[in-house]
Amino acid sequence: KAPSPGASYDPAEVGAAVSLVARSDSIGKPMGVAIGNDIVNGNSYLYIADEENLAIWRYKVKVGWSSGVSTEGPPVKVVQNVGKPRWVAVDPNGNLYFTDAA
Repeated sequence: KAPSPGASYDPAEVGAAVSLVARSDSIGKPMGVAIGNDIVNGNSYLYIADEENLAIWRYKVKVGWSSGVSTEGPPVKVVQNVGKPRWVAVDPNGNLYFTDAA
């Protein structure tokens, strides 16, 4: 089952999605994960808070209820040089919110 759009997750809850991107990229310590509400033609964005690299990454993903989550293209660092990003959330308008544990 694919993650629900607009929800925030602990990486353990959406391990397949985090594992998919962690294998191909240099995510140091993933903490919070969110899927954007903006699904168009099955595409959305996956946001991952990376405590080790002091950043939040955005991945373009294809979300399918039967096929799960797959990435499309390279990640974009949308927030950088913050203390220790922990949780991320995306509101219905696509605004990104996060907590900083530093």
